[in-house]
Amino acid sequence: MQDYTGTWKTTWNNKTIYLNISKVTNRYSEGLYVYIDYLIIKFKVIDINNNILFDNMNLPGDKAKIEGVNFKGGENKYLLGYGDSDLCGKWGFVSINFTDQTKTQLKWVYSEQENWLEPNCFYYGLPQDQRPEPLPYDAIFTKQ
Repeated sequence: MQDYTGTWKTTWNNKTIYLNISKVTNRYSEGLYVYIDYLIIKFKVIDINNNILFDNMNLPGDKAKIEGVNFKGGENKYLLGYGDSDLCGKWGFVSINFTDQTKTQLKWVYSEQENWLEPNCFYYGLPQDQRPEPLPYDAIFTKQ
């Protein structure tokens, strides 16, 4: 897990995305009733004009929007969950893995799950292409 920690960067849809991946050690899991190590990811998204579109880098670790505790069933892919209450409950799963032995390139795959939008959501009724998209669906991040 330690190889994943640090700052990562990619460009996607004319946006620059920074990830900060950190490891949390020995936290008690209420659901599993054990102490576990896990990864959390915080992100910042900047548009082509240097405007900050999304930024949760300053959230405390227990409020991180992306976190995960294990590798995907026998594969070398670390699986994390994403939940964003600031975006009307947008959620999905992220898998990350290294593309080569140097561990400086990170393959990112985000699978958004169906998101039921309530009428009070700020982007309710907008076409899909006008809804906020903070994260790429498929990208290669480079360690900074």
